[in-house]
Amino acid sequence: MRWLVITFFVVSLGVGCGLPTIPFLDPPVNPGIVEGSPVNNRILTFSHNTHNDGDDFQGYELYYKLYTEDQADLRDADVSGIETTPRQPGRALMESYGFVRAVAVRESAPSDPDSLRVITSDLPPHIPTEPTDSAIEYRIDLRSPLTADSDEDIFVRWTQGGERKRGFRRRSDNRFSNPDELKSFWNRAAYSAGDPENEDDQTDYDIAQMGLRDEIVESGTPDTFEIVWFVLSYGIDGTTLQGYYSEPLRLQSAQLQLRD
Repeated sequence: MRWLVITFFVVSLGVGCGLPTIPFLDPPVNPGIVEGSPVNNRILTFSHNTHNDGDDFQGYELYYKLYTEDQADLRDADVSGIETTPRQPGRALMESYGFVRAVAVRESAPSDPDSLRVITSDLPPHIPTEPTDSAIEYRIDLRSPLTADSDEDIFVRWTQGGERKRGFRRRSDNRFSNPDELKSFWNRAAYSAGDPENEDDQTDYDIAQMGLRDEIVESGTPDTFEIVWFVLSYGIDGTTLQGYYSEPLRLQSAQLQLRD
């Protein structure tokens, strides 16, 4: 009888006061590539998770890390650490392995996909998506520009309420200011390891976070980097108004073909 009374009290407390709930988002799905795109000129794809159709869901966030040709073991160790089961939701574990949040610098309006406006905020999400139970495919275009006059941004394209695209640059500086002052993924000469004797020549933020400074100092910026992307769903808890994330989804491996 004593245990029955205690059990009844606990259940009554839970019903009367309400138990705390933990907000949850599903990660995106279906990492792939556009058929026929080679590793050094790939268009990566992933899809909206149709379970993310509640009011909390806001869109998707992109994190990247660069590796030189001789860092395959490091890449494998990083990926294994992040994808250890059960996967840890959020960005903290990825950042501990040197992954950096990309910077969205330009976007088109659904009504005019050919025009671009400058993005003046660094707030999430990178890829704003209305909650929906309909399928959406996102394409990250990693094909290298052919000339200096070509677009300097990596573009992500998708369709929701019209064709949309957003341009991204490296987080070469962690202080968000003029997006055009952020460096392109493609410009080989723009990767800076810094000069310890010149305080005006600082190591790029992403290079420092990824531990690439010594590699670049010793061997110079390579012609290619392997780039690994993780994507997370992002939402805002309607009760606390705090942002939260899904588990990360790793995209297909790809190479960035740099140019001078």
